Amino acid sequence: MNTDQRRGPRAPGARALLIATVSVAAVVVLAVNAMSGEPPLRDIVIDTTGTPVLQVDSDHVDFGDVPYNQMVEASFEVTNAGDATLIFAEKPFIEVKDGC
Repeated sequence: MNTDQRRGPRAPGARALLIATVSVAAVVVLAVNAMSGEPPLRDIVIDTTGTPVLQVDSDHVDFGDVPYNQMVEASFEVTNAGDATLIFAEKPFIEVKDGC
């Protein structure tokens, strides 16, 4: 005898009741979160009193003559020499790769 036969038939609205219960719980969680006093993200003000300054330790990379299909690498250090947070907000966005 399998487990479904021992429990008996399921009520036809059991799945609908479960979905309704989960939905109501989600709405309650969202309502409590909204009333928690935390400001929405759009109301957060970024301090803009300083000036960010992008500094790169090298302004030129010369690979010389590189044969076709041969990989080359360059390393350079990028720092913020200013007194404010450096944020890239327009294209081209900077992406940090693993190992950089």
